[in-house]
Amino acid sequence: TGYDRETVRLGLTSYVKTFRRPQLLRFLAEDFSNPGMLDGFQPAVKGGLVRAQGPALLLHVWAGNVPALPLWSLVSGLLVKAGTVGKLASAEPLTAGWFARLIAEADPELGECLAVTWWKGGAGGPEAVFLGQADCVMAYGGNDTLAALRAKVPITTRFLPHGHRIGFAMVAREALDSRRAGPLAQLAAHDIVRYEQQGCYAPQMLFVERGGPVAPDEFARHLAHALAALASRHPRRRLDPGEASAIAAWRSGYEMRALDGGATLLG
Repeated sequence: TGYDRETVRLGLTSYVKTFRRPQLLRFLAEDFSNPGMLDGFQPAVKGGLVRAQGPALLLHVWAGNVPALPLWSLVSGLLVKAGTVGKLASAEPLTAGWFARLIAEADPELGECLAVTWWKGGAGGPEAVFLGQADCVMAYGGNDTLAALRAKVPITTRFLPHGHRIGFAMVAREALDSRRAGPLAQLAAHDIVRYEQQGCYAPQMLFVERGGPVAPDEFARHLAHALAALASRHPRRRLDPGEASAIAAWRSGYEMRALDGGATLLG
């Protein structure tokens, strides 16, 4: 990945914790007043019964420049019981396949609903088949990539594009007291430096509300101290040209082996 081992360990550890059962149930409850409606008909507040139905086939077209970025998309599809096909991103072709294999080992029946594969974007063959058969296409990438995909998706298929985003953070004055300002600045610092701001969840801008016991400029000093501490513990490391070439060759070989093997890592 080009990131140091500790950066990846800390990032993946906190990220994967969000896929535990209590966290996923809270996530579902935000969209479904009664998540049981995904399993069967449930009484509705206004009377009658209601049931939620996910797409029979959900195609994910992933992009990624940080490890494991596609996992939320993959998990969300499985939560609504969608048959799932995920197209790997050449920038990060590994974690989604590993994660899918672990799901299949833990629950073989769930593994039968899931395939992770790779093809060259814009090519015919599997891309045309999946785009034609999917009930919903969830795509990530730049404007040109998303526009090209949209043009190939049938008008009857739901298309959910996710383009480039810039993240920002907000600190409300209610959180700015002398007891919480320091720990909050440490949390903000972790978000800011996460994967060297290459993911949209790492804020490029931080808004601090006036009117709290701790003024914005004082909070900024807390934040600067926390950022300096992180920089000393985890100095940035850039790959030299030889390392970068070796990683690129290894990644390309991995993708081609997957393609030669039928491209499906899970099915």
